[in-house]
Amino acid sequence: MRILCIVIASCLFSGKDACSSIKIDIESGLGGFYRTQQWFPLKVILHNNGQNVEGILSTDFSGMKYEIPIDLPAKSQKAVFFYLYPTTPEHEVKIYLHSNKSLILDHVSKIAELDQNMIFVGILRGSNPAHSYPFLKERKSPVRIINFTPEDLPGEWPGYDALDIMIIDNLNPALLSPTQKTAFKHWLFSGGKLLLYGHYPYPLDADFYEDLLPVDVFKTITTPEVNSEYDDRQESYINPSGLILNADTLKKNCKIVQHVNGTPVIVKAEYGMGEIIYSTIPFYQPMLNELSRDESIRKELFAHNIRPYQKSKLPVFQPLSENISVGDDKLLLSWKYIFCFSVIYCGSLIALYFAVFRRKNSFVFNLITLIFFPIFFSALFGTVLFLFRSHNVKIDNFSLLIGSDQYKERIISKTFCIISAQKQKKLELGLRNPYFVIESENLIGDMRGVNPYTLSQTEYTALKDIRLNPLGNRAFFFRGFLDCDAFIDADMSWHANSITGSISNTSQCNFHHCMIVTEDSYYELPDLEAQETIDLNCEQHKGAMNEKTLSRQEKQFYDLIKGDLFKSVIKNRYPVLLGWSNEPVLSYSLNEKYFITTHTSLFVYFL
Repeated sequence: MRILCIVIASCLFSGKDACSSIKIDIESGLGGFYRTQQWFPLKVILHNNGQNVEGILSTDFSGMKYEIPIDLPAKSQKAVFFYLYPTTPEHEVKIYLHSNKSLILDHVSKIAELDQNMIFVGILRGSNPAHSYPFLKERKSPVRIINFTPEDLPGEWPGYDALDIMIIDNLNPALLSPTQKTAFKHWLFSGGKLLLYGHYPYPLDADFYEDLLPVDVFKTITTPEVNSEYDDRQESYINPSGLILNADTLKKNCKIVQHVNGTPVIVKAEYGMGEIIYSTIPFYQPMLNELSRDESIRKELFAHNIRPYQKSKLPVFQPLSENISVGDDKLLLSWKYIFCFSVIYCGSLIALYFAVFRRKNSFVFNLITLIFFPIFFSALFGTVLFLFRSHNVKIDNFSLLIGSDQYKERIISKTFCIISAQKQKKLELGLRNPYFVIESENLIGDMRGVNPYTLSQTEYTALKDIRLNPLGNRAFFFRGFLDCDAFIDADMSWHANSITGSISNTSQCNFHHCMIVTEDSYYELPDLEAQETIDLNCEQHKGAMNEKTLSRQEKQFYDLIKGDLFKSVIKNRYPVLLGWSNEPVLSYSLNEKYFITTHTSLFVYFL
C-alpha cells in the first residue's frame, strides 16, 4: 500500500512538474485576424524547461478537431503550425497539450474576424524595411496591412488564403526555404494577387523570381551601375530595377499597364488563376503614388475580384457533377420545393382560420377538413423528413471546377481535376452543406503529406481523408493537391515515319487507348498499365490523322486536338501522350505538364 501511494504521488508530482516546465506562445493567424471560410495559420511555440515530453497538441475549432503529435526534448523549443478553417464566426482558439491521456496545459488565444469588404494586404520586405508605401494610405476603401518577415512566412499555402494581395519588395529569395517558396506559389497559382518589385541581383534566382517575373530575366538584366539612380522629379525616368521591359523581353500573355516617357514601368501577368503586377518603380517612391491616383492604375493594383466567392457563390441548387446517383431520390434541393411547401402551409393556415373560427359547422369547413387537412399534414411530414435526412452519395467523375462563368475558361485552360469519392450530404433548413471525403487510394502519383487538410493533423504523413467545401471560396480546388508532374517517364526519339524508345508509367493509374501525337502524324500504343513500361517501334506509326478511319475513341482525340484542346492547351507543344483514364484520380499540374479533362477523363501528358 505504501509503495502504491508513492507511485501515485510521484505521478502527480511529475505531471505537475511537466505542466510548470512547459510554456506556450501563440501567434494567432495573420496578425490575429481571419476570414470565415478561409484558411488561416496559427503558430504555436512550445518551450520546455523540464524533461522530455511526448504528447498531442490539439484544438477544437469551428466544429473540427486538429491534432499534431509532439515530441519535445528536454530544454528545447519547438514551433508548429495549425492551419484552421473557420466555418462560422469565432472569437478565440483554445490549444490543449495532452500527454499519456492527461491534460498538461491549455491556452486561449483571441482572434478577430476581418470585414469581407476590407482588402487584406501582406507585405514581405527585403532591403527596404524602413520605407512606407504612400500608395496604400491614399485608398478610399479600408486596407488591413500585415508585415511579414521571411521567418514568419507560412510553409503551407493555406497560411496565405485570407490575403487578397501580397507585396514582395526587393526580397532576397535566399532567405526563404524551398517549402515557403512552393507554398507561396501554390497560393498565387490558385487565385492570389502579387505586387512585385525586385532589382539586380535578386531576380537572377531561378527558383523563385524566374517564374514570377513577366520577363525573361536572363535576357533583360542590365548592369546595376547603370540603373542605380532614381530621379524623383519625374522629368526623366531611370529604371532602378535593372530589368528592361519591352516587346522582345516580355513573356506571353503579359499586359503593359503603364508607360513613363515611352518606357513600360508596370506590367501585369497571369499566373494560373492568379495575377502578378510587376513594377520597375520601388513601392516607396512618390512616382508610384502619383501613378496610382489614376483610376485605371489603381484598379489594376488593388482589384481582387479574382476571388469570385465574395460577390457570387455557386448556387446551392446548381449541379456540381455530371454523374451523381442516389437511387431514385433527388440529390439537390431546389427552392421551388420550399416555395411550394410555403404556399401550402400559408394557404392551409388561412383556410383553417376562416373555417374553424368563422364557419365552424358550414359546408366549407367540412370540405376543407376532407381535402386540405391531408395535404397540409402530408406536406408538413414530408418536409420534415426531407430536411432532416442524411445520405451517403456515390459521385463518379466529380469535377472540382468552381468559380463564376467568367473564370471557368481560364481555369479550364490551366488545370483540371477529377475525383471519385463519397459525398457526405447534410441538409439544414433547406440548404445543402456538402463535404467530400477523398481517400488516399484514389489518388494518383507521388503523394506528399498535406497535413492541414486532414481531420487528424500530423506532420508530413500520408494523405488521409480530405474534407472539401465546394460552396466555400475558390481555394478548395487545391485542397489535397499532389505535386506529381513526373509519373510518366519517356525515353524516346522519332523521325518522319518511326518512333523508338520506351514509355514508363510509374503511377498506380491505368491509361487505355493511348497514342502519341506529333505535329504531322500519330502513333497508336497499347494500354499503359500501372507500373508498366512499353517499347516503341515503327509499326505503331499510323501516319497523318484521317477522321474517316479513326475509331470512336480516336475521333474524340481528333476533335479535341483539332478543336478546343489544341487552342487552349496543346498550342503546338508536341509530342503529346493521350489516353483515357477510367480510374478515380485527384491531381493537377502546377507547371501544366499534364492535365485530365473534367468531362471525358481524357489524359494528356506533354513528353
